[in-house]
Order: sequence, then structure tokens, then C-alpha cells
Amino acid sequence: MKWKGLLLAAGIGLTGLGAWWGYSYLKPTEATQAAASPVVTVQKGVLEVHVSGTGSIEPAAREIVKFSDNRTIAQVHVAEKEEVKAGDVLITLEAEDVSDKLRVQELNMEKKQLELDELQKKWDEAADEDVRESLTVSIRKQELDMELNQLEIDALVEAQVAEVIKAPADGRVQGIEVKAGDVINQSVNLLEIVDYSHLQMKVNVDELDIAKVKLGQAAEVLVEALPQQSYTGEVTQIAEEGNSTGGVAHFEVTILLKDHTGLKSGMSAEATIQVEQKADVLYLPITAVQSSQNQYYVRVPQNEPASGSTDDEEDTANPAQDTPGSEEVQAARAERMRVAGAEGGGSGMGTGAGGGMRSLTGKQPGSGGMTAAAGQGMQVMVEVGVHNEDFIEIISGLNEGDLVQLPVTASSSAATPMNAGMGGLFPGAGGGGGAGLGGQRARPDGMGGGN
Repeated sequence: MKWKGLLLAAGIGLTGLGAWWGYSYLKPTEATQAAASPVVTVQKGVLEVHVSGTGSIEPAAREIVKFSDNRTIAQVHVAEKEEVKAGDVLITLEAEDVSDKLRVQELNMEKKQLELDELQKKWDEAADEDVRESLTVSIRKQELDMELNQLEIDALVEAQVAEVIKAPADGRVQGIEVKAGDVINQSVNLLEIVDYSHLQMKVNVDELDIAKVKLGQAAEVLVEALPQQSYTGEVTQIAEEGNSTGGVAHFEVTILLKDHTGLKSGMSAEATIQVEQKADVLYLPITAVQSSQNQYYVRVPQNEPASGSTDDEEDTANPAQDTPGSEEVQAARAERMRVAGAEGGGSGMGTGAGGGMRSLTGKQPGSGGMTAAAGQGMQVMVEVGVHNEDFIEIISGLNEGDLVQLPVTASSSAATPMNAGMGGLFPGAGGGGGAGLGGQRARPDGMGGGN
């Protein structure tokens, strides 16, 4: 019996040991319960806000040449792809044989003149004022008829002369549709004059961004076929009316290129319009700033209070939910892109606000390997200014060099920064299937850039 008791005691001991081991192995530690939060540093630099879109290179001007009357072509003076100047003769039309028509109108004019003379004579001989008044009206009617008759005579005289069609502008002749002997009318396109010496591109800008675009703003144009080159342009036209697609309005913006060396009409390109630039500003990644009820705040490590804040600012907003923040227009864009991302895998619309940061310190805001326990940060209220899709200006509440925690979302494997890779206030930006809202790309000047 003694050995049975020993076995029972040993079994109970092993069971307790196994339970303790399982509890110790499966129980989340404080380190796993409080996921690590990446920490970024407040930097100072130049904040650029851009609006971008895609389109194709095209000639800045093209004119379709027509003629408003039925005539026969006597001679075509230009060839396909020939360069012409405004006023150059393009086509000569045959003179019309209108001698019979002209004789009829001349006889008609002579007859009307005789009738007018007779009316004038009656008016001179009339003694009654009522009769004279009636004759005055008749005389005026006759004079008007004779004026119309003279216009017809003049047109017939002109038709007897070989008329010419001249170039309406400088450019290259394209698409000649006629030859000598063809009879033309106003519905026939004779040819086209295309100005390839001035190139432009048109982009569609989202309704949430169009108010930022102004005439004369500078634009950078990157061409897909020439990835090593960058072109500059200027906004020359902004559409007054938008085109609605899927409930979203887009406005056509025309950008005239200042240099077009190596470019061909039809090449695909992306234009980035600089709508705002601010120097010597404090900035953070846009994901670091959160909002609640139109108030903005960040979280700083408990042992690293923000030098630009006070104790009174801690937990003043106490929002129920921490979300990346901006103004109403960004909220509208975020909702739109959330829906688009849910329906189409985050495909972009090809236009949007974005930008790039050029730091005066030569650094980009980043964690530098530093982390802090999630949920342990102290809340600091901040005032924000301009932003692009990656960075946001900090007007007050923080100083250069302050540490700020990035929001995280916990997962079964590890914690990840909130909206990581999603452009902060623009969820779904830069998603697959198209150019996202202000997708990040390198600037040719090597300074880092925005969309």
C-alpha cells in the first residue's frame, strides 16, 4: 500500500507541475500584453504639398481647316507633315461660272431702280399728306430691297475670283483629306494644322483637391518612356465644370510644358503640381497625429514628456477612439478610399494630394530603432498646419527633437504601426491596380519627393 501512496503523491505532483508549466507558458507576459510602439522624432524641414495626376502628352494647339461653301478645289499647295506659318496659302478653289446669275441680278437691280424713281415722282406730285406718308413707306421698302439685291451681286462677283484657303496658325500639316477636283462643303474636313512646337498634358484632379490648384503653378512632369528625365510645366487652364464618375467629380487641368526635348505626342506621363511649400516647419509622420472632435493630439513616452507641452494638456481630450486626424476634407477622402479599397482592393484614382519632405537636417522622421510600450504614452495636444499624404506640420505643442509614439494595432503575431504603408490620413493610397492618391516616388533632384 505504501508504494501506491507514493505513486499517488507523485502523480499529483506531476499534474501540478504540468499545470504550472502550462500556465506559465501560455499566460501573456507584460511584454506581449503591451505591444511595442515605434517612436519617431519631431524634425524641422521644408514641407511640400502636391496634387498629381496622369495623362498623355499632346500638342498644345490643333486647328481643323474647313470651308463654308460648296466649291471645287483647283489646287492643294501643301503636303502631309509640311510645316506652315499662319497666313500661308493651303488650297486654291476654282472660280465659279456665275455669269448668268450675275446678269439676272443686275437686271433685277435695274428694274428696282426704275420702280424707285417712279415712287419718288409720285411723292413729289402728291398734294395730300396721307398719300405722301404712304409713299414714304413704299420708297423705304424699295431701297431695302435694292440693298439686298446689291449684296447678292457682290457675292456673285467674288465667286468669279479663284478663292484661297489660308493656314489659321503655325504648325504641321496633317490628315489631308482632299485633292484637286474634289467638291467640298462645310461638313468636309480639309486638313489639320498641329502645333508640335508646344506640348501639353491634361490631368484630372479630384474635387477635394481642385481648390488648391491655381493658374501659373509650377508642375513637374515625369514621362514613363523617359524615366531618367524630368520636365517642368505650368498650369495654364482649369476646367470650370467637372466630370462625375462613380459619384466623384474630377476637373481637367492643363499643363503647358516648358521643354519637350525627346517627347512625342501620346506618351504616358504623370504631372505633379506643387500647390504649397513651407520652409523651417516642424513635422511628423501623419500617422503619428490623431484626432477627436476636431482636436489633434499625439502620445509621447511617459519618461519623455514633450518639451512644448504642459502637464495640464495631458489627457484633456480623452477621446474614446484614437484615429489619425486632419480636417473634414481628409475625412471625406479617407471614407471614399476606404469604400474604394473594400470594393476594388485599394486601387487608386490617379489623382490626389500628396507631397514630399526635404528635411533641413537631412533626415526623415523615423523610429531609429526606438520603441515604447503601447498604451503607456502621455497625451499631448498639438496644433497642426499643412500636410501632404506622408507628413503633417506641427505648429505648436511640440519642439524639434521631441519623441512621439506611433499608434499600433495588435495582432496575434506582433504589433504593427497604425495605417503602416497607407499614407496616414489616406487609407488605401498607393494601392494596387492604379496610381494611388499621391503615391510616393523619388524626385529627380534626389531630395525625396511626393506624389
